[in-house]
Amino acid sequence: MASNKAIHDFAIKYHNLFSNPQASENAVTSTFGEDCQALGFDLYTGEDLQNAFPDLDMEDAEKLKEVIDSISDAQLLGSAIYSKWWNILRRDFTKEECGFLSLENRGWFIVALTRLAVLSDGESPFVFRGSLKRARIISNNICDWPEPHPGDEIEQRISITEGKGIWLTRYRYGGPDDRLQLMRREKIRTEDAVLKDILNAITIGFEDHVNDFELDVGSWTIELTDEEGKVTKLKGSLVPNAFDGLSDYIRERLNRDDLFLFDGNPDHVDQIEMTYDRHQEFEVDDHADPEQPYAIWDYHEELKISRDTETVELYRQIFSDCDVRNTYHIAGGVSDFLDSLEPYALSEAEGNPPDVFVDPFRTEKYKITVTTRRAGTREISGLFDKKGLPKDWPEFSQRLLDFLLYYGLGEIFDERAYGKVRRRAGDLIFCNVVFTDGGKEYCYLSHEDHDVGDLVVVPAGKDDHEAVVRIESVEYHPAEEAPYPLDKIKIIIRNFDRERDLELIQD
Repeated sequence: MASNKAIHDFAIKYHNLFSNPQASENAVTSTFGEDCQALGFDLYTGEDLQNAFPDLDMEDAEKLKEVIDSISDAQLLGSAIYSKWWNILRRDFTKEECGFLSLENRGWFIVALTRLAVLSDGESPFVFRGSLKRARIISNNICDWPEPHPGDEIEQRISITEGKGIWLTRYRYGGPDDRLQLMRREKIRTEDAVLKDILNAITIGFEDHVNDFELDVGSWTIELTDEEGKVTKLKGSLVPNAFDGLSDYIRERLNRDDLFLFDGNPDHVDQIEMTYDRHQEFEVDDHADPEQPYAIWDYHEELKISRDTETVELYRQIFSDCDVRNTYHIAGGVSDFLDSLEPYALSEAEGNPPDVFVDPFRTEKYKITVTTRRAGTREISGLFDKKGLPKDWPEFSQRLLDFLLYYGLGEIFDERAYGKVRRRAGDLIFCNVVFTDGGKEYCYLSHEDHDVGDLVVVPAGKDDHEAVVRIESVEYHPAEEAPYPLDKIKIIIRNFDRERDLELIQD
């Protein structure tokens, strides 16, 4: 039987390969089978893991993650890894579909190999513990497409060492067949207290390290050195908001907005402002001024979405003496909405042909100003119609509307709130429900209050199988006035839980 060290070395080797966004299929196939055989992993007993957890799909990374900490047999897990690898090898899939380095399979192998490393060594080598004294980060934004231009900066290496300061080395692209070319090496001057804060933030970020992987993006590597000189080496993808904004925190503390770090320093939208103006002229019969036979209506709207204030502001000037203003302050939510937009959002319109008819008595115009962190401010304007607006306006406006409607108009105007009848002592709770596929209403007894629209799980049919229903109304009655015989009525089992009960709807 293979030694724990040999198994540990295997787990580390392939964990690092599957964790590398730029790894090739050949790197995880050329010697993988031979390595598994040398460790005594049995291809034909790999299904034993599935047999140990018959209620879960062990081919699914998320399901494997649920039980991975309960697996204590390194040979069992190693054989399952070998079997998974072999099953993929036999299929003829592309890398993006279901190959070894698809997101789904990559995640599965990382979960399994992480646990295998723990079983063979006693602790996870992919989580940092201890007092961080030095962090060395290599960030490379090379990906499959597009290829950078010669001279473009593609890699940064930053070393943060307690007592010695922070050094940054930058490299540019020299072409597909050339080595990285040194651009500059500089010391980033900062106070010792700031350096310690950054090391502490990195320590917290990597205490419960979980990689976010994407294909065809850049990558980062970090070496974390503790007070005893032990080095922990980790890899990951350059993805936005990696480690809950750790990169932004470091850039802010160092007053440097040019560092790649863990997210590649992507541009993002900070603010969107929009104005809309409709000008209308109406012919009137009874006009006071003979030289002005038209009544004029100038209607105006403004929209502002700000990351800085975490607000969405809407303003409407309906008439000169009639205006409406709404402000939505949603801390975190507004930033998340802006993060979901591409930096180039709302930037391109098809445009109307030069001979398009424009009503001389009615015009609708807009101007949109988008401010991004790196590119600054840009504007687009034109006629407020399908071809005059940005091509992605329909999608953007619908997403923003859904975002705002989620918060509704409150409960003052909600009949479900002001029309609710209080339950008296001794009353029972009766819920009238409909099944999710429609049909007539059924009455169920409940042991707790529910709101109209709630989804609950109930026993249904002669076999009392579980089913999901929607509550249409709630009534309170004493037992003697029950709307359905108490000796025959069924009782609501539980509130609907999406993770647990979704299959009841799908079935």
